[in-house]
Amino acid sequence: MNEQNDVSTLQRENQQLREEKVTVEMEKEVIFNHYEELLKRYETLSALSQHMAKELSEIAPRYEALNKSKLTKVTRKYWELRRKLRRK
Repeated sequence: MNEQNDVSTLQRENQQLREEKVTVEMEKEVIFNHYEELLKRYETLSALSQHMAKELSEIAPRYEALNKSKLTKVTRKYWELRRKLRRK
């Protein structure tokens, strides 16, 4: 009887271990899929970031030149108005 209980207990433990193994395998698969998705997102964001950096490097000189010309115009206007005010 005692031997039969031991066998029965071992079979139950074995079944529990199999179920736990299946659960662990499923969790591992979910984690792996999530990792793959995150990796794809990272690669997409990295490519987008590089593309934006390239565009900014192309735009920056034009923007800088535009700002300088606007600043020059504003400065010129300021001095013209100041001269006019002094004359009055």
